[in-house]
Amino acid sequence: MGRASFCLLLALVGVGLASAQGQRPIQWIGNVQQGINRARAAGLPVLFYVSGSRRGDDSDLEDAQQRTFSHPLVRGLVQARFLPVRLARSTETTKLLQRIFASRAADARAGGGGPTAAPRFGRFLLCATPELELIGVILPGQATDAQAFARQLTGMFRKYRAGVLERELKPLLESEEARPRELLGALRTIQRLLILEADQSVARLLERDRLNTTVRKEAYDTLAVLSTRASAKALLEAAAHDKRAAQALRRCTPGVVEELLAALDLSKPDRFMLAYQAVAEICKIRRTRPLGFWTGKNPELISRELEQFEREARRVAKRWKDRYEAYR
Repeated sequence: MGRASFCLLLALVGVGLASAQGQRPIQWIGNVQQGINRARAAGLPVLFYVSGSRRGDDSDLEDAQQRTFSHPLVRGLVQARFLPVRLARSTETTKLLQRIFASRAADARAGGGGPTAAPRFGRFLLCATPELELIGVILPGQATDAQAFARQLTGMFRKYRAGVLERELKPLLESEEARPRELLGALRTIQRLLILEADQSVARLLERDRLNTTVRKEAYDTLAVLSTRASAKALLEAAAHDKRAAQALRRCTPGVVEELLAALDLSKPDRFMLAYQAVAEICKIRRTRPLGFWTGKNPELISRELEQFEREARRVAKRWKDRYEAYR
């Protein structure tokens, strides 16, 4: 399993679990500078948790938040996608928050909108880039439901990775002067951060006639990790003349099933078999038919078999999407 696939699995391990009782909560980093440095080294956003006061009048809120922080889904998402840092109420924390919110204030003056000052109460969370630019704020009451909190975390992470794509990766992918080493680094970052929005940029990269062989293979792998409709389309086209693309296509997630089912056109038998075999492997459908069956002379039998195959594939794809899609 590749690094990106492992991180995604880790992040989603708790989906569908009804209870998080007895689970270990998020492991917050207490050394603020150490947490920021680790975020910069890893290229991940920082999730700051601002502690409440010591008055003890928010114990119910704290208990609810701790239950949320112990939920496997929340814990997995934070572990895979953020550097979690706890901030105690102090003069140093106030200065740090002022610095972070100053970036949003400048953005608001430029028409960006959003909150421009830290909340005046404790136990809230905020997400920032490793450079301490504010991504978003989660108010205290919004961190008391695990599913809702997980969706908020996902939204913040998506915003972060989209910014990385626009600022750092797209210019590289679109540059004819970019070196293979730079392109490989960009593609691996896309995989690691699961930047779904990069699918078309990666697909366009494959259109280059003189693309480095290693880069081309990494681009196929990247599209398989992203597993979007654009990814499936690009891999299916490349699979007609490149076995490595066909292999990558079969490693996609069930998120590409609808795109591949649309390619099951018996008037194009080679393309049909590429899509058919990929769907069968992705959805773990064991009972498959050879090309000779599909080009046979019994249209009623063929139609019935294809209908059953598509029904099973869609069932698997729906189950996968219901479980994972909201957190990709």
